[in-house]
Amino acid sequence: MEVLLTFILELLFRYFWDRVLAFPSLWSFWKRS
Repeated sequence: MEVLLTFILELLFRYFWDRVLAFPSLWSFWKRS
């Protein structure tokens, strides 16, 4: 069960990080606010 949770969290993190890299301008705007 813990392994499954870790796997899901890793997938979510990778997806989120992929979006961050895809939109650097949006990321900079978000960090400023």
